[in-house]
Amino acid sequence: MVKSALVTGATGQDGSYLMELLLKKGYEVFGLVRRLSVPNMGNIQHIVDRVTLIDGDLIDQSSLNAAVKEAAVVGVPDAVRGEAVKAFVVLAEGTHASIEELQMLCRAAIADYKVPGRIEFVRALPKNPTGKILKKDLRARADRIE
Repeated sequence: MVKSALVTGATGQDGSYLMELLLKKGYEVFGLVRRLSVPNMGNIQHIVDRVTLIDGDLIDQSSLNAAVKEAAVVGVPDAVRGEAVKAFVVLAEGTHASIEELQMLCRAAIADYKVPGRIEFVRALPKNPTGKILKKDLRARADRIE
């Protein structure tokens, strides 16, 4: 399984250096590029064919909202709190988001203690024939992985 990373500020100097480093380490790299009338690709011209660029902006929540197709949360055992929130997230086709970005999006909308400390990306959520999400299956999966 290839690791992947989303680099924000991809066209900047720091972003280009980070993307180069991640490519050398074998990562699949995605770069978040702000929508500009004239794209600034000078810093990444040499690697643009090896990365996937995504139009968006971190301060535009719709960029991140569009990345999530569906999600479900369950309680999982936690040594400190007794139980913690774990989210299972299905990303929309052709989009990417990092755990940190999703947590940031959650913090903007809900109380800190409700923000999932653990997020797992999955291809699909388990559902019954009527389409209801099977949280029992998600809890079992969380117990196996934790």
